[in-house]
Formats: sequence, structure tokens, C-alpha cells
Amino acid sequence: MRTQDARLIHINDYLRAIGAKKAREQLGTHGHEWVWHSPGRDDTKPSLCVNVAKNIWSDVPMGVGGRLIELVNHVNGRHLGDVRGALRELDRIFPHMRGAAKGEDLRNVTPAPLYRPQTSAASTRATGLKKKSSSLQLVGVKPLFHYALKDYISKQRGIPLDLASKYLEEVEYRVESGAHLFALGFKAGESYALRSRRFKGFLSSGVDIRIFDQKSAELAIFEGSIDFLSWLAAKKTLEAPHSAIVLNSLALLQRAIEWIETHPEVKTLRVFRDRDELHGGDSGLKMFETLKTHFSTHEVIDVSESYPLHKDLNAWWTAKIAP
Repeated sequence: MRTQDARLIHINDYLRAIGAKKAREQLGTHGHEWVWHSPGRDDTKPSLCVNVAKNIWSDVPMGVGGRLIELVNHVNGRHLGDVRGALRELDRIFPHMRGAAKGEDLRNVTPAPLYRPQTSAASTRATGLKKKSSSLQLVGVKPLFHYALKDYISKQRGIPLDLASKYLEEVEYRVESGAHLFALGFKAGESYALRSRRFKGFLSSGVDIRIFDQKSAELAIFEGSIDFLSWLAAKKTLEAPHSAIVLNSLALLQRAIEWIETHPEVKTLRVFRDRDELHGGDSGLKMFETLKTHFSTHEVIDVSESYPLHKDLNAWWTAKIAP
């Protein structure tokens, strides 16, 4: 893909394609804006604004902004000026846009499927998803120890420490400024999904789904590790009672689909999706509908209907155990 082709892709289409969550629409200083939750960051106050007419973005708390090329690099933790890297990523997501600048303006053409196929076939092999947060560098990994992390996962997220210690590790990493930070790390392919009280993202490229294969007819599907651990906590067990998949990113749903297709013993899918519709989004619902359509001969259950007033399973769990 060339830069001219990339200019025809709307930023909102890109954010939708990578599974970002839209928060609202508003009339900004310079016109109509879409406001998104910033990918890779657990922002309680959505801050990534896209000017619809100008096709530019800004993330005010981070002090960055620009056009689509800069956003792709921002999301993937690369230097904002890495044009080649951004074009490679866009070429993978929007292959139908190659050479679009030579023909008609395709901004209104439906983009490639939200959950696009990956080239990898093995469930343990990392995919090409490149979602690195702020050029983080791994310093070390050790068993969960730091008080702040234990306090966050046990008190704020309601996950017992014996359960958390089985699936989470303490990851120390270095940011561009040279500062050393730490977070909870959930192994995700060749990378770690990182989580702390103030941060959510991936350590490096090579992010993949994580599979717990119990050779069962039932399969539970979770968007992230915290919901998976909430499920185990609610069942008072350290082991998944039946097969489970943690997506780690909605952009990796196709990887889960590929795995399910090669495991005919799976007959029932229990989808523990986020209820984004409570806040004006639809990513979780689209994920469920994709699975239900693809696996029409399976029983596909939207488990989120059992926590209709909560944004996700962990929100339900923490409310349930609250004193």
C-alpha cells in the first residue's frame, strides 16, 4: 500500500477494524468528532478524538495527534514517523485498498472483516498482531510479589491471590524515558498482556490468543484475562472446568475461530463478552454475532445476558462480592 492509498482510509474505519471502543459523538471546536477509548490504555475518560471531516485525530492526555499513519504507529508503539511500518499494518487490515488512489474514493466502501484471518495455523504460535505499547522493553519476569499489584488484583478486581499467582506474573519493563515500571503480565503468545491500576497494553508484538484445551464439548470465550480469572473465581476453582480461550484482543477472534474449526468435539460456545452497548459501543455484540453466524450448527450462548447491568464479567463479580 502507498501513502496515497492510506489517505483514503478513514481513521474511524481503522479504529473500528482493530476493535477499539467508540464512546460517543460530539461537536468539537473544529467540527463533528467521534470519541474513542484509546487502544492499549485503560482510560475511564475516553480521550481519543477523531475529526470526521478532516480525518485527523488527537489524544490530548498523551499530547499526540495527526493523520492515520501517525495513529497506526501510536497504537503499535512505533515512532510516529515510521511510514513503512504503518503502511504494512494498513495493508494487512485493508488489502482491498491497495491502489485505491488510482481509482475512485473508497472511503465509504466496507472495510475488510473486523475479525480478519491470520496466516498462522498453530494455536501456540504468535500472530502478526503488532500492538506494542510505547516501545516497551522487557526487563524481567518473576512470580507475583509487589504489594501494589497484589492489592490491585485482589481488592479492585476481586481475584484471590492464589488464583492470580497461578496465571499472572510480575513483569518489569522499561519505557522510552528509561524509567522502570511493573505490571501484571498474562502470557499471550510471544508477548504479555500487561495490566496495572493505571495501564493496559501489550509488551511487544507477537500477541496471540491463549487456549486452555480440556478436550470438552463446551468452550468458554473471554475478551481478556481479568474476565477469565473472574470466571474461575466465581466457580471457586484454579483450573478451567472445560475448555476456554482468552482472546486478549478482539482483533484476534479469527484465531479462535480457526482453532474451533479444527476441534470438532466443541459443540457449545459460551461467550463472556463485554456489554459495550451500555456505553454506546457495539464491539462485544459484533464479536458474539460473528461467532453465532460462523458456527450456525453450534450452540452459541451470550452469557453476558446474565450480567445485563454490568459492563463485563469482572464488573459483575466485584459487585457480587462487595461487602
